[in-house]
Parts: sequence; structure tokens; C-alpha cells
Amino acid sequence: MHQKVRDELTKSHPKIVFTGNCTGPFLCDGEAFGMLLYAATCTGCFLSASTMIDVSSLKTEEVTREATEKGRQVVCDLQTELSHGGVVGTYMSDQLVIYMALSISALKPSGMSGLSSGQTRSEILVGKVSSHTLTAMKICEDLLTDIVFYTQEREASGLVIVCERKGNHTIKPLKIG
Repeated sequence: MHQKVRDELTKSHPKIVFTGNCTGPFLCDGEAFGMLLYAATCTGCFLSASTMIDVSSLKTEEVTREATEKGRQVVCDLQTELSHGGVVGTYMSDQLVIYMALSISALKPSGMSGLSSGQTRSEILVGKVSSHTLTAMKICEDLLTDIVFYTQEREASGLVIVCERKGNHTIKPLKIG
């Protein structure tokens, strides 16, 4: 089935060279299987797109059709990521926001010295901003009150997530409950 899906994707996307292998059984005894495609840019960045396919209620002939359709969608998602020109994928940027915030904030954990680089701005180029990234940005701004996040559109394509220091640092206590 792995080869059937690859053949179908090659027909629908002839400019993309599909390489890789299938590790383990393509369709295991479980209820689902996953598909992951990635691309390496000329600058060494890796962007990916993936999906999970629930096959628990599908007949055998439906599995190949569903896998092919989901595969086409994953290819389109990856092409979209690449066309935006970002250096990280849409669903990776939320993981980097905290590091951007900490690199800009004047926060120095007790007992540590020299952590502040004097840097007042951090940027990262992304294709688009996910809701998870927006949430991470808001949480960082709420906890580290001396930073602010915003996005800037690029003329070509993509967005730049920007984190800047804005003033004196104070940590707001978390309210639990």
C-alpha cells in the first residue's frame, strides 16, 4: 500500500520527488497510522507536514483511498509552508516563543549572573501564526511584563514574529484555581 500511495501522490504532484521508506508495517494492527513529509531548504531549515489517519471503521479498499487523499493534503500543506518562506513551520513556532521571550527579557534567575545578552529584539520568520503561537506569545507577555510580541507582514510572503523589550521587568504571580 505504501507504494500505491506514493504512486498516486507522484501523479498528482509530478514536480515533487518522493523519497523515503516505510519503517515497520505501513498499517499496523492498531486503529490508525501516520504520515510525515518534510523538506530541507537550501539554508538547512527543515519544514514538515503530517497527518494521522483513523482506519478503524474503513474497509481495506477505503484505506488506500483515504491514505492517498490525506497524502495529497499533506503535500499541499507542505507546499504552503514552503511558499510562505518561513524558517520554521507553523506548528513549530509556538515552541520557540518562550526562548525568544527569555532571550529579550531582563529576567535573571537567582544565583545566575551574566544571562542578559543586552539584546532588546528577537525575530523569527514563519509562514503563518497558529493559535498555539498566539497563546504562547500572550502567556509570555503576561509573565514577563517587560516584553511585547507582535507580527510584521513581509512584502514577499510570510510573517515575522517580533519580541522586543519594553521596560522594567516584574513577574506577575500566577493565580491558580
